[in-house]
Formats: sequence, structure tokens, C-alpha cells
Amino acid sequence: MMNDLPSVLLKYMKALLKPLVFIMLYLSIYFGAQIAVTAVYFIAVIAFLAVTGQTINWAETYETILVNTTTAVLVSILLTLPIYFIIPKIRRQNFFEVFMFKKTGVSTLGLSLILGTSLNLFISYVIVYLERLTPLQNMTREHQEIMEKIMDGNPIIVFITVGIMAPIIEEIIFRGLVLNELKKAIPIYPAIILQALIFGIYHMNPLQGAYAALLGIVLGIVTEKTRSIWTPILVHVSFNSLSTLLSKVPFNVPEGHFLTNEYLVFISSMAFAVLSFVLIFRLSARRSDIISE
Repeated sequence: MMNDLPSVLLKYMKALLKPLVFIMLYLSIYFGAQIAVTAVYFIAVIAFLAVTGQTINWAETYETILVNTTTAVLVSILLTLPIYFIIPKIRRQNFFEVFMFKKTGVSTLGLSLILGTSLNLFISYVIVYLERLTPLQNMTREHQEIMEKIMDGNPIIVFITVGIMAPIIEEIIFRGLVLNELKKAIPIYPAIILQALIFGIYHMNPLQGAYAALLGIVLGIVTEKTRSIWTPILVHVSFNSLSTLLSKVPFNVPEGHFLTNEYLVFISSMAFAVLSFVLIFRLSARRSDIISE
């Protein structure tokens, strides 16, 4: 059995070569758009300062661009989203099989919102606890600085971009195109794990990447179980939207432990996440049985 392992791994590696090339292409479209939009904005700011005869302060210009990063991301999303919808047509694939824009029950959609919110609260409290661990303080501080930069700027634009549009395009890319590519090459659960790992690496920060990978596994599973991309979109939207709200309401945890009410919220969020996840499974199974009959 162990002797067969290298040959099995080699077989999967060969099978993954083509899908990984397409996955890199999918990600480069989005990243490329963000770089291009930011570059155009930078050039426009410099040109404006030069034309109006103002002194170019590179530090201030850099800060201005950072503040408007969220706007650049929103423009990138609006530019690239139609491209991702066209890709299946170009590759002669079934649009609805790739993206699975299928109806699902209202109960499932409601549970998706609960699942995303509960996961956010659970992960938020875990991160707050990790901030108290000396070996991880640098990592959590870096994560906090990144989140502050992401959440900086106009609250409405931040909410639209981070809370709604970013989850939509990320689900289109990862639980749509990426997962579909991997499923054609390897079994479903290794495909779910691999797309989650890619999703974590995509965030380019150790702590954020770690919980993004875990979230990616949950999103991949609910996508397959419900056979609808609307489910992970709503989970992701509720997760990110709550983050935008929590960023405006900072909270502290006493040294060493949670306050009693915070401890209860932590346990409750974990319980609600597990319960909603299980209920989504059961509702999806029941819906499948009804359709098969």
C-alpha cells in the first residue's frame, strides 16, 4: 500500500498541471486589474499635481493611494466580474455547471447568513485570545494593521467592497472556477481542501490566510452539498459584512481570559456555527431526496 503512494501522488500531480495553469490565469486577471487600476490612479494623481503646479509630496501621495485602495479594488471587481462570466463560454463549458447559480431554499439561505456571522464571531474571539500569547503578538499585530488599512476610507465604499462585492467575486473565482477545475482532476474532498489552501495563500498574510483556508473548506463543502453558489456567497457576505461593522466597534479582552458575557458569545458562536452547518447538510439532503422522487 505504501509503495503505491508515490505513484498515486505522481498521478495526481500530473492531473493537476493543467488545472493549476488555468487557476493561475484566473487569479492573475483579478490581481492584474488591481495593479492596473492602482497604477492609473497613481499616474492621474501625479499628473494632476504637476498640471496644477503643486509640489509632489511622495509620502502624502502614497498615503492618499492607500486610503483609496478599497475604491481601486471595487473598480477592479466591476471590471473583471464580466470577464469571469465569459470564461466558461470561451472554454465551451456549461455556465450553470461551473457557477451553480441554482435556487435553494429560503431556510438554507437564512442558515447561510447565521453560519457566516457565527464563524466571524468565533474567529474574531480566537484572534483576540491569540493576541495575548507572546509568541504570536507580532503576527496578530501585522494582521491588525492590514485589517485597519482595508477598513480605512469611506464607510459606504468599504461596506460595498469588502462586505458584498469582494465575497461575490471571490466565490465566483474560488468556489466557481477554481473548484470546478480541481474537481475535473482529483476527487471532490481533496479538491475542496486544495482550493481552500489556495484561497488562504491568496490572502498573503499568515494569520488571515490560516482562517481563510478554514473558511474556504466550509465554503467548499456547503457549495457541494447545496449544489448552489448562492450558499457560499451568503456565508461569505455575512462573514465579511460583520467584519466591517466590528472594525468600527473595537472591543478588548482582559488579560488571560474572556469576560463572562464574551465567553458566552464565544461558545454560542461556535455552537451556532456547528448547528447551522449541520442543518444546511440536512436540508440539502432532504431537498435532494425530494428532487430524486
